[in-house]
Amino acid sequence: MHIFLEGVLAYEIKLLLNYHISDIKAFGLSDLNNRIQQFWYGYSNSKNKPSLILERDLEKTASTNLGQSASQMWLLSTVLPFILAEFGDTSTDQWRCLLSIIELMSLCLAHKISLTTIVHLKRAIKEHLQLFKSLYGNACNIIPKQHYLIHLPSLILKFGPLVHSWCMRFEAKHAYFKDQAKIIKNFKNLPLSLSRRYQFSLCADYINVSKEDHSPIFRKEMAFGSAKLLLGEDMANVVTNVERFTGVGSLCDVTEIYSVGSVQIHGTLYKPDNDSFLNFGSQNGLPNFGRIANIWFIVNFGVFFALHVMVTSHYDENLNAFQVEEPDLPQGFEVIRQEDLEFPFVCHSHKFRDSLYIIIRENPLAWL
Repeated sequence: MHIFLEGVLAYEIKLLLNYHISDIKAFGLSDLNNRIQQFWYGYSNSKNKPSLILERDLEKTASTNLGQSASQMWLLSTVLPFILAEFGDTSTDQWRCLLSIIELMSLCLAHKISLTTIVHLKRAIKEHLQLFKSLYGNACNIIPKQHYLIHLPSLILKFGPLVHSWCMRFEAKHAYFKDQAKIIKNFKNLPLSLSRRYQFSLCADYINVSKEDHSPIFRKEMAFGSAKLLLGEDMANVVTNVERFTGVGSLCDVTEIYSVGSVQIHGTLYKPDNDSFLNFGSQNGLPNFGRIANIWFIVNFGVFFALHVMVTSHYDENLNAFQVEEPDLPQGFEVIRQEDLEFPFVCHSHKFRDSLYIIIRENPLAWL
């Protein structure tokens, strides 16, 4: 987290923006901020929408992480190719350097990674640093966090995927205490003040308002939106599709099946929408994507998604995204259980020059 999201990304993106804004004057800072403000990030990214970049953030001596938090920087880096492609030349070495660091990040933050990918990662890091030095070596130096990139492949071999041992969630927990310190403005005995506030907060959270309410220890990590109980033919169709496409076995004893308007599982919100996509496996070296058409909850079996299958055309290297299209012939639906998703996060589409693209922050082919 600290290497990429609070170090290397901001450092290299700052140099790239200065090149486009100050050196070749491809666009202005106001143009960039307008695009950042108007860009469609998708409902699942609304909390992490990037902040506007100030002039002081682009100064070489600035250490403001471009005015972004770690989550904002992660989102900004993934959509930046779409934002800058409207203004800049995508065939330059500077552009290739940007795509290179984004690729490294997507591999290093993958939840699963193969030995072949680790070998590729080691070579890609070397090539990236050589490219960076040739482009910006006269104006700046290799910083320590860029040097740390060299050690990441060996650390993955020792400890497994780095995302399983990063400190992102600890930083999020720590943010509560930092915010409280600003609110109470009592620095005489700050640890005591913060611990009391936190204990009061926990006490309030553990109070059971009603018999149906459970303490956080036993609270389910699943919350449903509007739900409709399916009966008769509707229920039979769901049973047929789930038994056909999944390996859950016979559902002849099921008595309750609900069609839900939305469901939140472990913090991820799923809802049927024209811009809600899920990655369900891969084919011919490209990930498969499906638009969420229906969500079913089957009691004692879990949540199932009915996906409208899209055709993945190709991977666009200049945009770091997969181009998807509607199938020429109707392909019906793909049904998959939420627990079986390799990548259990909602993806959103972005239109660029009349084509539809999907960005995945975590490289879906890292474990192949």
